Amino acid sequence: MRLLRQIGFFGIVGITATFIHLVVAYAAIEWTSLNPFVGNGIGAFCAFWASFLGNTKMTFLYRGAMLAALFKYAALTMVSLAITSAILLITRTVGLPLYGYVMGSVIVIPPITFLLSRFWVFRADQTVDASKSG
Repeated sequence: MRLLRQIGFFGIVGITATFIHLVVAYAAIEWTSLNPFVGNGIGAFCAFWASFLGNTKMTFLYRGAMLAALFKYAALTMVSLAITSAILLITRTVGLPLYGYVMGSVIVIPPITFLLSRFWVFRADQTVDASKSG
């Protein structure tokens, strides 16, 4: 049950972070004179924090060293960016349409980030068992 609960919350947090990223980026781009890449960066920054905090407090019920988890999560985010960039490079090199990049990223990134979050960033020995906590 614990694994299913974590997967469910991981999905909810991911969808929420994506929504925050897009709304903040859109608002920053449309309603200010910011460069669109700066606006997108601000959206990504907000999404990072929403994702980190959501996964810390809801998905994995983490109770360990927050600063260590933050640095690990930042590293995981950079690894995810590198992987999606590699997927983009491969799809463009072999001449696949852009949706190949999107589909590849959607298939590859969530399982990798979930597993690395569960077993490295928010290790089980630093979490609370949801079935035992009120």
